[in-house]
Amino acid sequence: MGASMVHEALGLDDTSTGSWSSRPSERSKTPPAKARVVLHVYSVSQSLGIKAANSALRVLGMGAFHAGVEVYGLEWSYECINGVVCCWPGGAHEHLYLEPLLMGMTSLSYTAVLELIGQFRDGHWTGALAHQSTKRWP
Repeated sequence: MGASMVHEALGLDDTSTGSWSSRPSERSKTPPAKARVVLHVYSVSQSLGIKAANSALRVLGMGAFHAGVEVYGLEWSYECINGVVCCWPGGAHEHLYLEPLLMGMTSLSYTAVLELIGQFRDGHWTGALAHQSTKRWP
């Protein structure tokens, strides 16, 4: 799924600003009409060798990275074994955290976001569908 498709699916508005804490204890009971969407970028695995290679390759627009999308205080990503998974922002501990990138704002409600993620989880974005020899989609 390309960046524009992700933006469209999440109802992103790049021109909006806003703040809503990703900490559950600081959230109000009713989230705002718009919520931040943040891309969390990781170097694949905990290997310092891969991190060093990624640093060198990144200037060329290449590397081995993992990413998770944070919306409404939860980070969602894809794993080949488990499919779509959730963790706290910056919490994919099997990878080395690099940086957050603000993607924009979503006007989708918390419930609508969960329904969209449910479509990915229930559809073709399950780990069992990944080709086991290449860990890529058939």
